[in-house]
Amino acid sequence: MNLLIRLIILVTILGASAVATPPNAHWIWHDEDSDSGTFIKDFESREIQSAFLDGVADFCRIDVSLNGTHVKRARPFDPRFGLDCTGFIKGGKNRLTVKVSGIDGPSAFQLRLQLKSKEDDAYVITDATWREEKSRNVVDRGPVNPRYWDAPHDRVQVTVMDDYEQWKRAIKADESTSASTFELLPGYQIERIRSAKEDEDSWISMAFDGQGRVILSKEKEGLLRLTLRGTEVAKVETINSTMRESRGLLFHQGDIFVNAKNHRSNSKAGGGLFRLRDTNGDDQFDEEKLLGENTATGGHGRNDIALGPDGKIYMIHGDSVAVPKKFKDLTSPVPHHLPGDDRPHGHVMRTDVDGKEWELVCKGLRNPFGIHFNTEGQMFTYDADAEFDMGAPWYRPTRVRHLVAGADYGWRRVTGSWPPYYPDHADEPPNTLDIGKGSPTAVKFGTKSHFPSAYQKALYILDWTYGRIIAIHMTPRGASYACRSEVFLRGQPANVTDLGFGPDGAMYFVTGGRGTQSGLYRVSYTGKKEPPRVSIQEKARVAHGKNARKIRQQLERARVNKLGGPLVLKHLADSDPWLRHAARLNLEFAGIAAIKHALDDRKPDVSLAAHSALARWNSERLLGASGIYRFNWKSLTPARKLELLRIHERALEAAAKVPASSPRDKHFLAVRKLKDRIAYLQHFPDSDAQVNWELVRLMVLNPSHFTVERIMEELRLTDDERTRLHYLYLIRELKEGWTPELRQQYFAALRQTKSHRAGRGMSQFYDRIAKDALNALDPAERSHHEVKKESGFSKLLQEYQKAMAGRSFVKEWKTADLQPLLNKAKIGSNPKKGREAYLVASCALCHQLGAEGRIFGPDLTSVAQRFSRRDLLESIIHPSKVVSEKYRNTTITMQDGAKHTGRILYRGDYRNPNLQLSTNPLDPEAIVQLRKEHIASREDSLVSAMPGGLLNPLTLEEIGELLVFIETGGRADHPAYRIGVGTAR
Repeated sequence: MNLLIRLIILVTILGASAVATPPNAHWIWHDEDSDSGTFIKDFESREIQSAFLDGVADFCRIDVSLNGTHVKRARPFDPRFGLDCTGFIKGGKNRLTVKVSGIDGPSAFQLRLQLKSKEDDAYVITDATWREEKSRNVVDRGPVNPRYWDAPHDRVQVTVMDDYEQWKRAIKADESTSASTFELLPGYQIERIRSAKEDEDSWISMAFDGQGRVILSKEKEGLLRLTLRGTEVAKVETINSTMRESRGLLFHQGDIFVNAKNHRSNSKAGGGLFRLRDTNGDDQFDEEKLLGENTATGGHGRNDIALGPDGKIYMIHGDSVAVPKKFKDLTSPVPHHLPGDDRPHGHVMRTDVDGKEWELVCKGLRNPFGIHFNTEGQMFTYDADAEFDMGAPWYRPTRVRHLVAGADYGWRRVTGSWPPYYPDHADEPPNTLDIGKGSPTAVKFGTKSHFPSAYQKALYILDWTYGRIIAIHMTPRGASYACRSEVFLRGQPANVTDLGFGPDGAMYFVTGGRGTQSGLYRVSYTGKKEPPRVSIQEKARVAHGKNARKIRQQLERARVNKLGGPLVLKHLADSDPWLRHAARLNLEFAGIAAIKHALDDRKPDVSLAAHSALARWNSERLLGASGIYRFNWKSLTPARKLELLRIHERALEAAAKVPASSPRDKHFLAVRKLKDRIAYLQHFPDSDAQVNWELVRLMVLNPSHFTVERIMEELRLTDDERTRLHYLYLIRELKEGWTPELRQQYFAALRQTKSHRAGRGMSQFYDRIAKDALNALDPAERSHHEVKKESGFSKLLQEYQKAMAGRSFVKEWKTADLQPLLNKAKIGSNPKKGREAYLVASCALCHQLGAEGRIFGPDLTSVAQRFSRRDLLESIIHPSKVVSEKYRNTTITMQDGAKHTGRILYRGDYRNPNLQLSTNPLDPEAIVQLRKEHIASREDSLVSAMPGGLLNPLTLEEIGELLVFIETGGRADHPAYRIGVGTAR
């Protein structure tokens, strides 16, 4: 029984739209010579079920208001936003107002407001019908291209239904997966060219040679060459028998370059970049030369190679590969600035075709497999996650990375360590696109394909574990790109390892790895091609982006040759995060003297970037830098706030190392000054979630008596699982500022994390956080808060049955009947009666309240801080009005036709091959294990597992006692009981 389902959700769940395709919004702006202004749209609305607003600010800042209430602020380079606006819409006339201010670039914005009613959906979109407050012309800059902006990337997110172990089905398969079983986008067709024969091993990488033949690397040893005649394999040859673990192949100027190890290596880990050459013209490769050696000590090893636009060969490696003995480092010269800096991390190396000069291009990656360049010479990869950490706040999903020269992306091989390591920081390159769970292998742009224009420009990334090829659509946005993802192809099993585009323009890909059955496939486009439609805004964005990337590359070259001077100072204040990052790296190459010169620049953004460079060079010097205190918090964008907080975090870390010596010691005085003047903490909570994460970290480094209370208040107000665990982790060892109530709320919230969606490490993280939190308590208090398993359900069931004995139907309560409980504060004064009502209403059988109950539905301990009394009553009387995805019932249909209905349990390792379904909320042991590979379909129900009528055995007075019992968190000693009033709001 999911009592008070509504309590865990703040956003209305949108049902399927009655409109097949929502209308496209248009990019709009005002007269080109104006930078700021106000746009207005008046519209009518009838009774609605929900309202949802989404949009993008392109090279501008926007503040959106509905009927006079501010609802959203979006900044330049922010991703597409979406938010529930149901509570701001009224019947009749409404007004949507957008205040704008532009920056350098083609400024425009777009919005779409969906108004959902029982009959249909209505939309309010940005277009030429809007008006400008000062009667200036509204410029329609063309329709939004849904390929880049319309839908979030959630459609590629792996769910609990996806079978992590699908790849194991290919281990003992007689042949590769039938082409007829693959799912593709409309207009595409797939053919299987060949299944690997028994003596052909499993295939890892592929490349086309100059004659259009396919070169394949075998997992154990050697290379094959397949001559194709149409879709038939006319000839199979073994052209090498020495290359081992060849994950990178490149055919260039008649030679084959291989990133591998070979059987002649004396060292177990020996290998590197090899060049195979035909020296006698017999179409065989008789010369084998090691161009550059490197050491690999684990599975995150030597991966793909690609030919760069500069004619050099680029190799991408995981964090098990060490850099060569001699190389030129293009990354920042700052000393160690991250935990684990001495540990290996993934990187990109490049060399000439003879292997004479080696350069480290960028670093800080985990285990990226593929690497490729688009038509503009920009380099990309698809990097892996640390799946052990999944669900934790320090987890980062698999992600597409724009790789730029000199960058450090922040990863260090410290996963599973304690305390946890957060792998990204404000002084690192911006993230390009999160994908979610997956297992990255090759990447390739569709430049050489015969696909439609949008798919020629797309980057194709391969997910080995879940058998997917995902298309990444990119549109220029400043010095980088805005991206959107789409599943292009899916198979079960389909352990995709590499792909390429043949002379015929078709996509070819191979499956294999870990000894699985391999196959070679061809994907071609047979649909109708339509000329691309490019809006005015898109054309302007492309032109602006081309220039921005040119500037970024100038900054990158200036580091190596000579400093950019005024160019660097100018772009330290740039609104484009990629240009700002490039300029700051340039400043770091210049050294401490140049950094000190920029510290006192009159432009706050320049000074802030200089302080960031100083923090990386020598954080102890920050203690005496007066400029660190002079930034105006309210004037900073979220990105600048994150940068400032990172600087202070580094300073506090440095301060912790300074001994508390004589009060006259200059370092001691600097530390005291620093701690006294971190005034930014007063701005917690901020409107930006990421900023709050960093503010909390800083608050814990410099705690006050009120730190715990402020953080716990925010914890009660958020539904985001990772944010809650982030707060719980950070304050676990704080000793000051706790009250008995806050301690109780802390451990109740910690118990709720057991139901989080997570990876293998979550149970260990939970245990460690609980242990540290308990160790911070006095012995007497520790025994009271000992974190235990759920309270005995059988005992609760017995209490429930006893409370129900002799009970009879009182009334079928409606919301209107309970109006007196909303108008009176004094509605409950007896915690014993409140607990009995809580049992009679069945709440205890599914929910945690205080120290007792069952973790099946949402935790009700702190619900009064988040929802009004009206919300509580509404969710009990109408439990199916809003049902969170996490607490919905689902009907699973198996391949044999059997059906099972219950609630999917998300707890535990996502890699479990079985789906756990709780079929009876009154019986915790009633869990059905369903093999994911045998599931045919699922159908979610919007009907809550919690039945209606739970209040019917209670009197009006008892319902009042129930409300106060919930509002007080089940605490008999709550102040509300001492004064005999509830907490009506």
